[in-house]
Amino acid sequence: MQKHNNPLQHQFSFDEQGILELFIVYSLAYTLLLPVQVYALTVQRHSLPMLLTSCLAAEYCGVFFSLVHYAKFSVDGDGVRALRLAGSFIDTTAQVRTHSLFIKCYRNSVPRPGNLENTVIGCGKVR
Repeated sequence: MQKHNNPLQHQFSFDEQGILELFIVYSLAYTLLLPVQVYALTVQRHSLPMLLTSCLAAEYCGVFFSLVHYAKFSVDGDGVRALRLAGSFIDTTAQVRTHSLFIKCYRNSVPRPGNLENTVIGCGKVR
């Protein structure tokens, strides 16, 4: 199929080829993952699933905003710039929160000298 006949590639520059398909796959993945994570949150009330669910929901919002922008961009060549900026901002802040969550879990999992009887695994102490 030629570029001018494919609506998913017609308006995009060379470096943005395939970005709409990528956001479609991401949105499908987050649509499947988010309900599973919300179910895990309802089963156990711990701070880690709560934080992970909020990070996942923020990532989903960012991906959805970017998907709407690029879907409109593929049709008219303009898109919605505010949605693109909001999607990028939300996605970046969610990634920062996720990475800080991983750093927190790592810092809690490293045994401290002189405190080896209370070894910490993951984000919770083993008794």
